[in-house]
Amino acid sequence: MSDLPSRYRVLDSLGKGGMGDVFFTDDTQLGRKVAIKFLSELLEADEKALRQAHALPHKIAQPEVRRWYAWMLIDRGEAGDTDKARTLLGEAVEMYQTIGMPKHEEITAEMLGRPKP
Repeated sequence: MSDLPSRYRVLDSLGKGGMGDVFFTDDTQLGRKVAIKFLSELLEADEKALRQAHALPHKIAQPEVRRWYAWMLIDRGEAGDTDKARTLLGEAVEMYQTIGMPKHEEITAEMLGRPKP
């Protein structure tokens, strides 16, 4: 409770649960009684994991878009399509390595004609 701003004076503990501790306090600035919840460290770690999980679909989508666009270029087969596809596939391989998706990295490397990692 050392993080409690000086404007609050703890009067009583209201309870403890999975999310944290709740205290009955006197807010000296507002001049009224308020309840304050201190979130547990575990919950704070969960919030960080949720933020990371929220960003994951974007990280996964980036190499996927490159791989599928490269596939379309290869199928189309117009001038310059193969070079553009190779560039996109190379970028996708690097991205899959970064986010730790070895099976996708392998599939994409095969499309490039590279040996399996």
